[in-house]
Amino acid sequence: MVYNETSKKLHAFVDYDNLYINKTGFIILSPDIEYILGILHSTLFDYFYRHEFPSWGDPWAGGRVQFRGDRMAKVPIAKTDNKTRKAITDLVSQIQDAKKKAPDANVYALERRIDRIIYDLYSLTPEEIAIIEEAVSCKIKPH
Repeated sequence: MVYNETSKKLHAFVDYDNLYINKTGFIILSPDIEYILGILHSTLFDYFYRHEFPSWGDPWAGGRVQFRGDRMAKVPIAKTDNKTRKAITDLVSQIQDAKKKAPDANVYALERRIDRIIYDLYSLTPEEIAIIEEAVSCKIKPH
């Protein structure tokens, strides 16, 4: 998986075509890369990096987050059973397939299914989920 260092939102993808990074970027190698990609692109992680990573400007108001390697290495990737891992991996594959066919494909429903699995995986309460979803959807800094 490759990702850029600084942007408003994480731009990470699995490089199946052996492309090259032409500027500051990073690589993550793992046999569970689609599972990790699902977590990193989730609403929970969007909320997490806006709080925990350094940024250029306010990350809730258009600032650019720094996805530096040292920070990404410390992202808490949950251990899980094979059934849950497969559910996330299958959904990520469906998103990748849809985007290959049509880069502008609407994959919102698939992303929301991943979010629900990840909220359960990290044992979030309904109240915590509501805070995260409101903050990320409105791009407002929660209290």
